[in-house]
Amino acid sequence: MKRTSLLPVLLGLAAGLSSCEKNEELPENIQWLTAKNWRMSANVTTFVYATGNARRDVDNYSVSPACDLDDFWQFAPDHALRIDEGASKCEAAAPQVNLAQWQLDAANHTLSVIGSSVRTYELLELTASTLKFKQDNGLSPLDGAPYYTTYTFTSF
Repeated sequence: MKRTSLLPVLLGLAAGLSSCEKNEELPENIQWLTAKNWRMSANVTTFVYATGNARRDVDNYSVSPACDLDDFWQFAPDHALRIDEGASKCEAAAPQVNLAQWQLDAANHTLSVIGSSVRTYELLELTASTLKFKQDNGLSPLDGAPYYTTYTFTSF
């Protein structure tokens, strides 16, 4: 009669159990955010006037210097955020990379960027190719009108 050793069976069972460990995939929105780099593609400040619901939009992106337009953000699954100056830096002495942390709230309504200060943005859109969020700026020091800035990033 042939005897089989229990060792190979136990090793096989252990390997099988370890491969069945919970392999939690990241939620789709986090996968989108962390899969690629993000570069700003629009930056608009909107002033809202009480009179007749008038608005005034200011396109900040079109007047941004070229050294700002090649910057990009990298979101990591561990909530680290790298803000890279890209190929051209506006100030030679500035660091190439600034580090921060990021956080999405449970309902995916806000994106917080935590660095030397905390900035919380209203998340307007997050897809595999577009990240769009809005920052409430309070009241304009020039005319007292409420205003906000909307940022759009495109993945690459």
